[in-house]
Amino acid sequence: MLQRDNYVILFLLFIYVGLIFMLWSISSKMIESPLFPSLIDIYKALLNAFEEGFLFSDLKTSIIRITIGWLIAILTGTIIGILVSYYRWFTPLDYINDFFRYLPVPAFLPLTLMWFGIGETSKIFLIFLGVFVQVIAMVANEIRNFPYEYIEVGRSLGMNRHQILYHIILEGIKPNLWDIYRINLGWAWTYLLVGEVAAANEGLGYRLIKSQRFLQMDMIYAYLIVIGLIGLLSDSFFRVSKPLIFKHLRRNSK
Repeated sequence: MLQRDNYVILFLLFIYVGLIFMLWSISSKMIESPLFPSLIDIYKALLNAFEEGFLFSDLKTSIIRITIGWLIAILTGTIIGILVSYYRWFTPLDYINDFFRYLPVPAFLPLTLMWFGIGETSKIFLIFLGVFVQVIAMVANEIRNFPYEYIEVGRSLGMNRHQILYHIILEGIKPNLWDIYRINLGWAWTYLLVGEVAAANEGLGYRLIKSQRFLQMDMIYAYLIVIGLIGLLSDSFFRVSKPLIFKHLRRNSK
């Protein structure tokens, strides 16, 4: 039944994508504006970026920046999220995190450029900062909302506070942590583009702003499609791998 539902979703996806392409083709012919290039022009721009080699170069640069900033953020953010939600001595840090969480990442761009210059560190730091504060809040929320009855079971078995955290709470929220990391990977792309648009000579964001300066709308749309496809692939990887890593979810769904 589940497999049939997946086929139906895939079929509907193709229909919706086809409708979007059809509407875009009709609109580009009716409007006849350089702001709305045809699908053929977008395809040619993408092919040109591929043939000249700068597409792969931009992809490689952006993916490396994303990976480094995101990994550091989820590792440190998870640890601090556990501390602020489970240990009273660290609770005040949660309020400090909330303060920074409501500050938009682009607001830190001038400071970041002054602190780290226009090199790789500034871009990685923006990704780290944006993801870090969100991971802390989301991990802390998962621990605070963990079912209390399971904690009581651990106490009845003679577990101490640390054993309950490690063997019961963290084991119970692992699948949700996986979703937190997946969601924040999507946000990381937003923060990456903030850094690349402002100070870079390579990367997907840099290519977007360069195309905007020369009114290369076909290249802008081509790169937006590339970014969207990368996001879709990474999101699909997390979704597909989740039941493979957490096998009890697969058993419960049967």
